[in-house]
Amino acid sequence: HSQSPVRRTKHAIGHVLLVLAILLATPLVGIGATLAILYSQDQFPPHTALTATHPLSLIAAPTPTQAAASTTNQLPVPTAFKQTSSTDLNVSLKYPADWDAATPQKNSDSDSITQDISSQNLGIVFSIIRFSSSITSQAHNASDINQSYFAALGGTHDVQNLQNAATTDQRPTIAGTQWTEANRTFTDSNGDQIHTTIITVEHHNVYYAIRTLLPETYYHEATQKYFQPMLDSFQFLS
Repeated sequence: HSQSPVRRTKHAIGHVLLVLAILLATPLVGIGATLAILYSQDQFPPHTALTATHPLSLIAAPTPTQAAASTTNQLPVPTAFKQTSSTDLNVSLKYPADWDAATPQKNSDSDSITQDISSQNLGIVFSIIRFSSSITSQAHNASDINQSYFAALGGTHDVQNLQNAATTDQRPTIAGTQWTEANRTFTDSNGDQIHTTIITVEHHNVYYAIRTLLPETYYHEATQKYFQPMLDSFQFLS
């Protein structure tokens, strides 16, 4: 049974709007500006490219000697965790005490609220996103949100060779609820391999997503030392 032309057109428009909303939730300006400041203060490796168009090339990738090293014990163990809580996002969680938790930001169309928690010297970004009810209504399920993120990501000029990456647990349990996870890797404009993950759930009729961006060489170790404890502490406020 095929859809009518009107229904097909409405579905296509809804998908385009969803892709645009996911793209707007990507930390374009905020992270770029922050990393530019750090770079100007010589806190970033000199090979890190800086552009004003997209943050993915701004991620501090490991130097060639670091990339060739063992993928274990590269990252420091957190000595303490801080608590962050946001009524706008409706979430709370703990994060490594030496990381930076930005103030939650609404995009210009109020389609989403995003908070970035990052270790800028390691080039690791952990983002929490709460989508509006209007965006939620355009998605069929959590996988639709995830695929829209990758569609938006793949359409940026800095991202090359976007590929599926193995997902250990496609339905992880966070805050007592099963979420939907997907992983991709890509090559940035410096030729560095980047890993990105998005984990999405519908809670009280609104979609939430947790997204990570980091050098591929750090992925497994960062998951054990940072991401998993953060996810274990994650709670909805209501």
